[in-house]
Amino acid sequence: MLNRILNASRHGDPVARELLTNHLRPQITRMAIYFAAKTREDPDDLLQEAWLGLLRALPNVNMKIGDPTQYLLCQARWRMQDYARRSRLRRCDPLEETDRAEPLTPGPDARLGDIDILSFVDRLPEHRQQIARNIMEGKTWREAGEAVGCSGANVAYHIKQMRRDYEKWQR
Repeated sequence: MLNRILNASRHGDPVARELLTNHLRPQITRMAIYFAAKTREDPDDLLQEAWLGLLRALPNVNMKIGDPTQYLLCQARWRMQDYARRSRLRRCDPLEETDRAEPLTPGPDARLGDIDILSFVDRLPEHRQQIARNIMEGKTWREAGEAVGCSGANVAYHIKQMRRDYEKWQR
């Protein structure tokens, strides 16, 4: 029964989507309350992020692999964790460095370090350039991976390689 509801909601059936959200609401709510207690974030904000993650992942559910509801719950959990991580970073940013949130682009008043980083990024292979630019825009590894078409673990690998290459390049 649940698989039919999932399949119909994947294809945009509003009644099936309502049934699915009602079925998952208690689990998502408990998860948001749990993460709110652990991260000291607002539970309503976390709940909203969880629903965004779940509904965004809904069309990508593969009904043949594993338990689709667990996949959706996992996507919701990851979205909440990313939100909590971004919020913590925002709280820890010094107030005088508000210009760091903007993407690095060379301009007439660009700092020498920014130009160095941009010239290094221009020397990277195209795939790593895309990853680097997504990270410099402030995206998480998972978001950058989605934008480029790979996993967050692949982004972590490429970041590690870019750091190694940057240290060599600096010498």
